[in-house]
Amino acid sequence: MSAECEELSPQTVHEWEFHARRDLAHFRDHFPGMPILPGVALLDLAVFPELLRWCTDLGVVRGLARVKFRRPVMPDAVVRVAAERLPGQARVRFRASIGDDECASGIVEFEPA
Repeated sequence: MSAECEELSPQTVHEWEFHARRDLAHFRDHFPGMPILPGVALLDLAVFPELLRWCTDLGVVRGLARVKFRRPVMPDAVVRVAAERLPGQARVRFRASIGDDECASGIVEFEPA
C-alpha cells in the first residue's frame, strides 16, 4: 500500500484514504495562486496503486469508462476512495470524495496480464 493511502475497510467494498500533501510536485504550477491536483494525478496517486494491489487477480488496467471529475482537490485535502468490483466482470467502480462531496468517479477496466 502506498505510504499516502490508508486502508479503511476489508474486501467487499474496498475503501481507503489518500492525503493530498501540499508538497506534492503535482501542485506546482497547476495553477499559480490556486493549486489543484490534476485529475490524472488523482487517478495515478490515489486510485490505481490501491486497485492494483487489491485486484491482483484481474490483471492490468486496460482503460477507463464514465470518469467524471466533479470537484477540485486542493492541497492538504483528505480524499476518501471507495471501490466495488462489478460482479462477473473485470471492472471496478470507484468513487472519490472529500467529506460529503464527490470529487471523481468512474469505472476501471482490467484485462489479463
